[in-house]
Amino acid sequence: MSQEAKTRVIVADSDPRVRSALRILLLEEPGLALVGETSDLPGLVTQVRQLKPDLVLLDWELPGRPAAAMLRSIGADHVIDYTQEDFTQNEQRYDLIFDVVANRSVSEYMRALSPKGNYVAVPFSAGALFLGPLISMIGSKKVGQFSHKPNQEDLVFMKELIEAGKVKSVIDRRYPLSEVPEALRYYGEGHARGKVVITVVPSDKT
Repeated sequence: MSQEAKTRVIVADSDPRVRSALRILLLEEPGLALVGETSDLPGLVTQVRQLKPDLVLLDWELPGRPAAAMLRSIGADHVIDYTQEDFTQNEQRYDLIFDVVANRSVSEYMRALSPKGNYVAVPFSAGALFLGPLISMIGSKKVGQFSHKPNQEDLVFMKELIEAGKVKSVIDRRYPLSEVPEALRYYGEGHARGKVVITVVPSDKT
């Protein structure tokens, strides 16, 4: 399939691991072409205006908290605000759902897929892991658990990027050890924009 015939995609997410996972997945989809990546709102605005993609895979909590009106103003045809709309309950059907939260049942995602759509869960999902193979075998819709096995070559490559300053850790919040319950509560809400760090202060007592 020619580049022109493919759906042109930009990935916008502050987490480099999510961008990497999406990159791998998109390379395996013959109908999709990754044309850009960004980790922040200014980068997204610039790339959308320059590259004019067909689809943006967007982290709603991207630094700058992009609003639906802003996204439409830079050319988005369709925007879903998860705080206002349940995409599994409307009439829209999707060819691909790449789930980086996995906070719903597989049946809900199945309802939102097109007849030959694909659902991929990035975090652990018991439904995708155990029911996915059966669902994929007996029907036209495909359900799977994303997995990537690290190897020495990848780790060395990441080490070189970190040493060169090309990869930066994104820390959303820091909590002292005494506030672990609050840290877990915040992380469990699923809205963290980066890592949630527990700071352990060494005791002066020996």
